[in-house]
Amino acid sequence: MSGSDARNLIAPLNGLRGELAARGKTVKNHAAENRKALKQMQAKNDMRQMESDAMKSRGYSKMKQFQGVESRVFKQEALDYDAVQARDNEENDAPLYAQKHRNFLKKGSGDYRTSEQMAKLKISKSQQEVRKGYFYDFII
Repeated sequence: MSGSDARNLIAPLNGLRGELAARGKTVKNHAAENRKALKQMQAKNDMRQMESDAMKSRGYSKMKQFQGVESRVFKQEALDYDAVQARDNEENDAPLYAQKHRNFLKKGSGDYRTSEQMAKLKISKSQQEVRKGYFYDFII
């Protein structure tokens, strides 16, 4: 029995880690390094989240190339112009348009248009019934 065999019986080495420890070398602790790397990644993600929250709280975002450009949307002149345009377009309101064309694309709405076209041409009701399917002939 050699000296190393006796030593292994008294104080056995635990594989490669035990041999390195016996020589006085430190063993790399992978778990601790992984925990440290995870903490660093979490800190980076927290910083990114805080930056994105700050950007969202501003209410708008701009491309980097337009950061120094002043916005023209909220100028008073533009708001005044929009108010004038709204007043000028009051006759084009949607409710009036919807009332005028409430039969648009409904069943039987073509009959109303046909009768309008026939009335323009002053065709009697009896002739309208006969020529109901041929009203395209009468469109001027």
